Amino acid sequence: MKNFLTSFGRHLLDFAYPDICVACENRITDTRSAICFECQWDLPRNTNLLIHNESQENKFWGKVKTSGIYSFLRFTKGGKVQNILHALKYQNRPELGIFLGKLCGKALKDQHLFLHADYLVPVPLHRARLRERGYNQAGCLATGISEILEIPVRHDLLARNKSTLTQTRSGGRLSRYRNLEGVFEATETAPEVLRDKAVILVDDVLTTGATLEVAATALWKTGIRELFIVTLAAVNRS
Repeated sequence: MKNFLTSFGRHLLDFAYPDICVACENRITDTRSAICFECQWDLPRNTNLLIHNESQENKFWGKVKTSGIYSFLRFTKGGKVQNILHALKYQNRPELGIFLGKLCGKALKDQHLFLHADYLVPVPLHRARLRERGYNQAGCLATGISEILEIPVRHDLLARNKSTLTQTRSGGRLSRYRNLEGVFEATETAPEVLRDKAVILVDDVLTTGATLEVAATALWKTGIRELFIVTLAAVNRS
């Protein structure tokens, strides 16, 4: 009788508070993942894993040196990836970031991309935003990637000195860049750790590239040897 009541209570809670796939927003029965199996299979992955197409590399051409850019998923407005990114940033889902980071890391490993890198460095949040959100989504992604690639994550080498407007709402590329001037700075210990090292800079989404450009510039000042950029998703537009 006790087992029956326990099972009944669990099913009642599932009915009242169903688990919803963050991608398609349909109910899921497998609660081990926030993304249903069908969506995991059907996620819009970038088929050209080591991205060298003009729409992405032009965002950094002549601005900051990179040895490779990889974005795991293709972002389209109103699509599943937009839903995933929204859940990752605004629905208190740090475990989702680690899960997605593992998927991204597996794709990198399968294609033998950036495996010789020495460190993963996530794009940091300002401390006020970090307190508000409770976690850094880029840091969660980097943690997941690290578990697959066995490359250590360093959260202490890049700092965000001031809070900025949300970049998705701050206009075009030039206005975004101006909004980010002086935002990122390498910490005191960064040059000692990173000098002559290969670094993977990690963020959630690549849009205009302004955020990553400013963060990458701060890393180059530490004397790194090589820089790669990895994001969960990319907006494929010029």
